[in-house]
Amino acid sequence: DSGYGWTVDEANTKFEELFHKISPFIFRKKIEQVIDNLPDKSYQKIILELDDKEQSIYNDIEFGAYNEFTKAEEKNKLTIMLRLRQFTSHAKIKYICELIDNVIENNEKLVVFDVFKDSLKLIHEKYKNCSVLHTGDEKIEDRNEAIKSFQDKDSNVKLFLSTFASGNFGITLTEASKMFLLCLPYSLGEYSQAASRIFRIGQRNN
Repeated sequence: DSGYGWTVDEANTKFEELFHKISPFIFRKKIEQVIDNLPDKSYQKIILELDDKEQSIYNDIEFGAYNEFTKAEEKNKLTIMLRLRQFTSHAKIKYICELIDNVIENNEKLVVFDVFKDSLKLIHEKYKNCSVLHTGDEKIEDRNEAIKSFQDKDSNVKLFLSTFASGNFGITLTEASKMFLLCLPYSLGEYSQAASRIFRIGQRNN
């Protein structure tokens, strides 16, 4: 009681009480505890620099975004920032294609995830003969066929291109042991789920 006739009941003061109430009904195990023969999983961050032309374009987009931030308060700030993220996603394509070439030359398969469909479609155009798209725009039958052909050891499909929204749960892509994440979603759980598409039962390689 605050002394003024009303009560303050903030949620963060109730977290411990809530935990003790629900703990008898929650049982969590990590995948590593349940499946003891999975290979190692590791992440590698690759830092890329914009060239002068790209940096100039980025600066222009950033300046426009700044103006919208200050003058259009009713607009969603994350939506405005998406333009910057989308541009950097596009800028990564030429570098990611070099890495893709190396993996395919070694006769390996790999998965590429991105937030943006158009970046994936540009990569697909370059690797049309050996890649499949799973962006949510395709028919469900076509998406299922894309997964099936990628998982087929004898198929010529070496590259699986997916958005986080369409492919971060419920599918198995264990024919690949490498995955590239171009532009990360805001949620840690979303890209952790995406990484689990190749890190599950059936995976034999680190």
